[in-house]
Amino acid sequence: MTTKRKRLDEDADRKMGRPTINPDGEAMVPRQVRMDDARWEKCRRLGGAGWIRDRIDEALDPAEPLKRGK
Repeated sequence: MTTKRKRLDEDADRKMGRPTINPDGEAMVPRQVRMDDARWEKCRRLGGAGWIRDRIDEALDPAEPLKRGK
């Protein structure tokens, strides 16, 4: 019985921490970004990973054609 209880405790521990699903229900995967210490600190002050995600969402995608207004 102790083994089964230990396994249940380990499963519960794995579910703790930051969620790996974004609000749209899509799984999020950790990525690496290389930068020096000064840029890393500035990134943290600006909002960290959330700030980076927002900038990517706002940026124009070079793979998509530009929409020209009439």
